[in-house]
Amino acid sequence: MGYYIYLPSIFIHHDIVSLKQTAQTLFSYKVYPPNSNSPCGIAECYVTPTGNSVIKYTLGAAILQAPFFAIAHGIAYIGGYTTDGFSLPYVFMNGLSILIYSLLGLFIIGKVLSRFVSDSATAITLLAIALGTNLFAQQINMGAMSHPSLFFLYAVLLYATIQVFDSKKLNYTYLIAIALGLIACIRPNEIVVAVFPFLYGVYSIKTWKERSTWIFQNRMLLFKAIALFLLPIFPQLLYWKLVSGSWLFYSYGNEGFDFLHPHILDGLFCFKNGWLSYTPIMFFALIGMVLMHDKNKKILLPLLTFLAIHIYVINCWWCWHYVNGFGNRPMVETYPLMALPFAYFAEWTIRKWYTTVLFSAACIFFIALNIFQTYQSTQNILLTEDANAVYVFNTLFKTKPSRNNLVEFDIAETQPEQLYNPKLILEQRFDSIPYKLEKDQYKNMTIESLEHLGISKGDWLRATAICRNDEDVNSIYEQSLLVISIEDKETNKTKVWKALKVQNKLHNETNAIWTFAKHHTDTITFCTKIPNDVRKDDTFKFFFWNVQGPPILIQSVWLEKVEVDKSKE
Repeated sequence: MGYYIYLPSIFIHHDIVSLKQTAQTLFSYKVYPPNSNSPCGIAECYVTPTGNSVIKYTLGAAILQAPFFAIAHGIAYIGGYTTDGFSLPYVFMNGLSILIYSLLGLFIIGKVLSRFVSDSATAITLLAIALGTNLFAQQINMGAMSHPSLFFLYAVLLYATIQVFDSKKLNYTYLIAIALGLIACIRPNEIVVAVFPFLYGVYSIKTWKERSTWIFQNRMLLFKAIALFLLPIFPQLLYWKLVSGSWLFYSYGNEGFDFLHPHILDGLFCFKNGWLSYTPIMFFALIGMVLMHDKNKKILLPLLTFLAIHIYVINCWWCWHYVNGFGNRPMVETYPLMALPFAYFAEWTIRKWYTTVLFSAACIFFIALNIFQTYQSTQNILLTEDANAVYVFNTLFKTKPSRNNLVEFDIAETQPEQLYNPKLILEQRFDSIPYKLEKDQYKNMTIESLEHLGISKGDWLRATAICRNDEDVNSIYEQSLLVISIEDKETNKTKVWKALKVQNKLHNETNAIWTFAKHHTDTITFCTKIPNDVRKDDTFKFFFWNVQGPPILIQSVWLEKVEVDKSKE
C-alpha cells in the first residue's frame, strides 16, 4: 500500500504533505488500524521533524502504477464507485498492474533467450520462472509490491544492454538509463544492478580496455543518458524537500543496514524466508552458471558481480527475512538476469532422453510444490517469514494442519503423538480468580536449576496451561507466550528457548496460523526435549510473557516430565 499511496494523495485528496485525508479514507476501509507514529498504518509513513508525514517508500512504483490508477479512476467515475483511490476499481487495477508487468517481463525474457537457446529451453525457462519461483506468489498473495515491477525493469535492462553491446544499437543506452533511474527510484539499493550493463561483455583485460575505450568514445551519449537516469529521481528529491525541508531524506526511520553482520546463509537457505528454501528450482540457474563460461562469457562476470553484491546487500537489511514474502522476495527481480544460466542448463539437459526425464520430473515437482505452498500461504497454513524446517516438512502438501503442526510452527520441534507416564514437576492454579496477564508483563512459574527440578538432558517435558482471551488480536506477533528457557549458569547465555504463542491456539478448529478466537477458554500444550549440552546447574525458567498484545486470563499452568516412544524420536 505504501508504494501506491502517492497516487490518491496527489491526484484525489491533495494532501501529499499531511496525508490526513488519505489516511482517514484508508482507515475507513479498516485495512490498517490508525497508528500515532505511522499516519498511514503499519509503519508505512513517518512524521518528519517539520511535522509533516513522509511516505516510507520511494515513488518509483507509483510512477509505473500511474496509468492503471488513471484507468481505475475513470472506471470508478463511470461505474458509480467511490472515487477515493481505494474502492474496488483501484484495488483491481492495482493488482492487474502487477500481473501485466510480470507478463511483460516474461515476454522480454523470451525475446532475449531466443537469441541464445532453443525454443524448448526458452519455454521451459519461462514456465519455471512464471510458476516455479516466488514471482508466482507475488501475483497471488503479496498485493501490489514492488518486486514484479522491478522484475519487468530488470528484463528491460537486460534486453537494452544486449541491444547496445551485441547489436551495436547505441540509442538503447537511453533505455538502460531510464530503467536504472526507475529501479533506483523504486528501491534505491537496487542501483547495484548498474554493474551489469557496465561489465557486460567484459571477461578479460583486453575486453576491459575495449570497454574503457567505448566509454570515452561515447561520453556525450553517456552524459545524456545520465540526465535521463535522473529524470524519474528528481520528483523524489522534490517530494523529500517538500515534506522534510531537505533534498535528501532517509524515510525509513530507525530501519537500516548492518553491513558488518550479513545473514547471507540464512537469507539463502533457512526456512524463515530463505530464498532457495522456497524457490529450489533456481538451483538449476546456479548450476547453469558453470556452463556459461563456454556458452556466453559476456554475461558471466557481470552476473556474478551483481549477484554477489545484491545478495550481500539485501541480507544486511535489519529485517533480512523480509516479511510479507514467500522466500527472499528481493531475489524476484534478479530472475531476468538468471534466466540465461537457467536456459543454458535446460538446453544441456534436453540433449539426452534420460537427463530430459530427470530434469522434467524435477521441474514439475518444484512447480507443483511452489503452487501448493503458495496456496498454503493464502490459507494461513504457511507463513514463511516466521516458519521453520520442522513445520514446513511436517505440513508438506497438507490442506489442513494438525494441532501438533500449529505447535511446531512456534516450537520448531516435532511433537510426539503419544506420551507415557507423566510426572508432575510443578503446578500453579488460579481457580477462583484467573490471573490477568497485561501487556509487557511476565508471570514466572519457576526459576531453578535443572538439578533442583529433577530435569536431566534427554528428558521430555510437557508444558500445559488453560487460558482465555477476550480481546481482539491484530497480529500473530501480539500474542502472549508460554516459555521454557534454559540459561548457562556462568555466562547467562540462552541454550534453550521454546515459546508457544497463546491466542491462536484457543478454539482454533482449522489450526490456521492467523486465527484468533475470543471468549473461549481452551487448553494449550507443547512438548520439548532437553538437549545434551545442558548442565545440571543451568538455570531453568518457566513463565508466561505478554510481549505487546492484549491481556489474557490464565486459569492454571503446569509442567510435567513425560516419556515418548523411543522408536519415533
